[in-house]
Amino acid sequence: NYLGYMWADRGERLDEALELISRAVELEPDNPQSHYFLAVALWLRGMDEFDTSGDQEAVDHLKEVTALAPKYQPGYQIQGAIYLQVGQYDRARELMEKGAVIEEAGEFDLGRFVGAIGGLARVVFRQGDLEGASQYLDDAFRISGETEHVYTPACNALAHCWRGELLMRQRRREEALQAFRAAQEQVYRSPRSLGIGWPLLRSHLGLAHCFHDLRMRREAESSFQQAVSMLEAKADYDFSGLWDSGDAQIHMEMASYLASTHRVDAALEMMEKAVECGWREAPRLDSDPSFDTMRNEPRFRQIQAELAARPQLV
Repeated sequence: NYLGYMWADRGERLDEALELISRAVELEPDNPQSHYFLAVALWLRGMDEFDTSGDQEAVDHLKEVTALAPKYQPGYQIQGAIYLQVGQYDRARELMEKGAVIEEAGEFDLGRFVGAIGGLARVVFRQGDLEGASQYLDDAFRISGETEHVYTPACNALAHCWRGELLMRQRRREEALQAFRAAQEQVYRSPRSLGIGWPLLRSHLGLAHCFHDLRMRREAESSFQQAVSMLEAKADYDFSGLWDSGDAQIHMEMASYLASTHRVDAALEMMEKAVECGWREAPRLDSDPSFDTMRNEPRFRQIQAELAARPQLV
């Protein structure tokens, strides 16, 4: 189990990792962590190698996890993250709500985890409930913001970024700047934390959006280029698997910025790159106002059609 999980979490030797953890499931089919590690390895293969063919199998193993350990928060949380990334928001919300109940109550199986309440805020934001999302982000900081856990810094930084996006949607740009800077401050306080590079990337892109809307074009381009360079290098910070992160998500955030600056061809190219990396959240293309500048483009409509034709998870 742990040897396979180590390779999977490092994004290395994923085929070997899957073989090892599959063997663990054979040896202990009633061990929820065996199923959990196998599901996570399949999920991480989608993020690291852009092979999302194992998502349904990952969900099936996570269902087994929650049947064997009903209060194991990550079983619900990672399921919710997978359903979110394919745009099945209602199912994602149902699962994140279950994880959030465990996180708030502090009554858990196997081990404590963090991030479900923030993840619930993300789903609610995607559903268009900005006030509800804001309340859940407040709850995330209040309940788990100081929890001793390896993922707390990354969760906090992500939550600041998500708040920044929410404030930008409300056109509260100065407050959004503060939120993205708060994300960076969290990263700089915890530079060695797991997955911490992803929220730092998001913060640079968020600042780029803010600066552009405030007509600070030089600062906007500087922030965007920082994100581009960081994604290319993936150095200095940890870029291991983290929900709502990975190359696919970041390329789509870059497409969103380029679209908002009316660079339609560059945005479409970045969007196509995101899809190549496994991005599948089709409903966002309809709801994100950043893409208003390109809705009549044939390439945009083709991407929409291709994503809409893909089978949903069960």
